[in-house]
Amino acid sequence: MSYVLAVPILLFSMMIQMVVINKLCLLYGYADLFILILNTFVFHPRTKHAYSWAILAGLMFGFVSKLPIYFPITLYLGMIWTAKQVKKRIWHLPILAYLFQVIGATFMFQLGSLLVLQVSGSSLPFLESINLIVIPSVILNFIFAIPIYYILTDFLNVVFPEKESS
Repeated sequence: MSYVLAVPILLFSMMIQMVVINKLCLLYGYADLFILILNTFVFHPRTKHAYSWAILAGLMFGFVSKLPIYFPITLYLGMIWTAKQVKKRIWHLPILAYLFQVIGATFMFQLGSLLVLQVSGSSLPFLESINLIVIPSVILNFIFAIPIYYILTDFLNVVFPEKESS
């Protein structure tokens, strides 16, 4: 069931990302819905197949961005692995673990993107890019994290209901 849901949810979120979210920027930073959605999916107790969602999200992101296709796939897979490790160890407070994971994943994704773009020949000043892109992106993802978490968690509770014990 989660394979069937992955394509429409990620396509819809990519469209929202490109049309709406990129217009809501803070300095030059923007929120990343894929990071928020993938982390919410991992921290939901009844979902599976998060790695396939990460590969699909990485392919979509790599297709529409200037980054090489392997970079978002690798980073999203690493983010899912890290979230699963955090979920195993901090299971009493999933929202707190989710927020820390979103902050860390956003910081790593933006910093990694900056480094990949510099290696590929872009002339972005490193410290200015951190101040103008990376930190505002972390702040925006933190702002959008709670609403996305609760909206997607409610949706996933409907799609993956709790099994009744007999």
